[in-house]
Amino acid sequence: MFNRYRISLRVKVLLVVLGTALLTSGLFAVRINTLLNQRFASYLDQTIEQQNLRIVAIIQELYATYNSWPVVAEHFDTVAPLANVVVRVKNLNNQVVLDTTTGRMHTWMLRRGMMGRGMMRQTWNRSFAEYVAEGNLFTYPLIVEGRQVGTAEIAVLGALGRWRQEDLEYRETMREAVLYSSLVAGMLALVLSLAFARRISQPITELTRVAERLKSGNLSARARVKGADELATLAASINAMAERLDQAARLRKKFTADVAHELRTPVTTLKSYIEALQDGVLEPTPERFTELAEEIDRLSELISDLQMLTVVDSEQPVLQPAAVDLAAETKNLLARMTPMFTEKGVALSVTGATSGWVFGDRKLLLRAVTNLVSNALKYTEAGGTVKVDIQATSSELIITVSDTGQGIPEADLPYIFDRFYRADPSRARSTGGSGIGLALVKEIVEAHQGSIGVESQVNQGSTFRLVLPRYVS
Repeated sequence: MFNRYRISLRVKVLLVVLGTALLTSGLFAVRINTLLNQRFASYLDQTIEQQNLRIVAIIQELYATYNSWPVVAEHFDTVAPLANVVVRVKNLNNQVVLDTTTGRMHTWMLRRGMMGRGMMRQTWNRSFAEYVAEGNLFTYPLIVEGRQVGTAEIAVLGALGRWRQEDLEYRETMREAVLYSSLVAGMLALVLSLAFARRISQPITELTRVAERLKSGNLSARARVKGADELATLAASINAMAERLDQAARLRKKFTADVAHELRTPVTTLKSYIEALQDGVLEPTPERFTELAEEIDRLSELISDLQMLTVVDSEQPVLQPAAVDLAAETKNLLARMTPMFTEKGVALSVTGATSGWVFGDRKLLLRAVTNLVSNALKYTEAGGTVKVDIQATSSELIITVSDTGQGIPEADLPYIFDRFYRADPSRARSTGGSGIGLALVKEIVEAHQGSIGVESQVNQGSTFRLVLPRYVS
């Protein structure tokens, strides 16, 4: 039921981006409209104030000229810029001396069209007090020659209050402009959101598809994501992981075949010899028993490698650590291996420190060195040289094993420490081994907080560099 209504990532991204864009656009429009109203109201307040001050100035000028309120009232209707306002003037005795809502002034305003038709029907029966009741009253003192001669009261006319029709029309035009701009911004946000959602979701969908194929066992699946952003980096990492998994799977299959062969060869040989001896086909000579012993040693070596790899591969490898003079132990080991080099015709050179202490499992550490040296001997032809150099610094013991053998192709270098990997498949069985010797070296060294590295060129040889932390008593 849940999967039926599951929202895809593309829709989620689209909703989030589009929702954010529309919300921002809406808030922006509301804010613009609010500021527009505030600024427009301020503008109208200033306009009305300027008009009122002009009316007050005319009244003051008329009174200064005629010094008579009746004369001021008689001339006021011909000079005052009355538009949507009514005026009442009181003298110092609080008596009304001028009122544009009654008498000639009112008739004059109607005649000149300063009131709308609706206002005409209402104004005949409305007093100044009724306009004041609307709350749009402005009061100004009348000052002539430095003394107050009265008070002017100015009220805004009509149902529009202080908003004139042309002002309202202008404000509505601005609101429509803001609305249309918001709609255009919303449409643009929709288009950009669709593009952005597709840009984000498409690589993730591709990565999900590849992950599902990998989970189902299709290790050849690869993600096709272009670009240089984080998603492209993630795709490259997944592809690298898939490549490693595919490589590991191929190595496991190959190892199974190799181990089967490695086990079958000595077992078959042993069986053949024993049957031949039983049947009297072969004589039980010392040479025959030597050949049988070699096959048994070959089988034992393979089993020993597998057992040791299992030991160091556990989450908490069982080590028997102690202070070990690995430099001296290595030189003793090489002395014991010298006959093997002599027999094959390969020169062995040992240089460097005669003493260098580390803390670790002596048996495992010597096995790591043995594997490196044996590997160098195995791939070096007669007449070649294997060099072992030991350097002891204040913090590290460095053992370098170099040979003049066939070298390792550059494409194989990243994998030579992988289990079951052998860089020379065509000669894998002829050179012996199971392909886990270098993997075992890496596991042992890392279990002792060390590191192992390699440099190699085809037909020029290889150099392995083993680094372990020094032991400080």
